[in-house]
Amino acid sequence: MMELTCTSDTRLRSLRPDDAATLSAAVDADRATFDRWLRWSSAVRSQEAARDFIVRAADLEREGRGFHWGLWRGTVLLGGVPGWSIDPVHRVAELGYWLSTDAQGQGLATTATRVAVEYLFAQQHVNRVEFQCRTENVASRRVAERVGGQLEGVRRQSHWVAGAFRDHAVYAVLAGDPPPASA
Repeated sequence: MMELTCTSDTRLRSLRPDDAATLSAAVDADRATFDRWLRWSSAVRSQEAARDFIVRAADLEREGRGFHWGLWRGTVLLGGVPGWSIDPVHRVAELGYWLSTDAQGQGLATTATRVAVEYLFAQQHVNRVEFQCRTENVASRRVAERVGGQLEGVRRQSHWVAGAFRDHAVYAVLAGDPPPASA
């Protein structure tokens, strides 16, 4: 079970099964936006589905192959950083990020993602962190760029999102890359 400080009043921590109602409510509150951009939210349609999602993420974390950390301010779930995969052989990880509408515009996605990237480099000894953002999701692409991700190309029709196969821009940051200017 992971917990990391992001800002003076926010922290990242592993989602737990008892967070299912909170996660379900957060997704429902922003469902139209989340389902448009996120590849996982459309499956979270109930507290039971949220619990199953959290349990799968906890299994990945226990195995050292991924995670889904919630971004919390006190007891309020603001968003999260999913570690979709961690490959210990090739030392590569894939991260995502999401924020509730109320939490946007405060730099929290960038801060939380930067904390997760630093953790992966320092504690999991990965060499490469990848991000896949819908090509038209400008805000998500900016987060990847702010944490040092460099655009490498587009994966055509790589994920089924919002009822269709969607193109995703692929960004990556390497352990040896210089920190971004805004860090």
